[in-house]
Amino acid sequence: MKTRIGYDLANGDVLSAVFIARALERALRFGASDRWVTDFVTLDHLTRLLEGDVVIETRTDVVERVVLDLQHAVVSIVLERRSSPLPMAREPIGFVTARRRQAAPAAFDRAKS
Repeated sequence: MKTRIGYDLANGDVLSAVFIARALERALRFGASDRWVTDFVTLDHLTRLLEGDVVIETRTDVVERVVLDLQHAVVSIVLERRSSPLPMAREPIGFVTARRRQAAPAAFDRAKS
């Protein structure tokens, strides 16, 4: 018997749905999340550094979100622009699913370095 998993947009958003769908399509079993401080103002540079294929991205005046396909993982990164004592400090939030347990933290290590 095959399991069917549904995702209702009432419980989330399009980027989350795409992230979950890609993880399920690729049978990625391990997940992780992290938050770190960066001086990146946009996700453009980080996207190039990770060398992933952009699946979907959105941008507003206050937040950028991107879902990337990497070789061994799918990554979703959110960069919020908010006022801070340090105007250049940003805290991206990242979510990753990976085929191997070690690949999930490795994707974050690349993003943070």
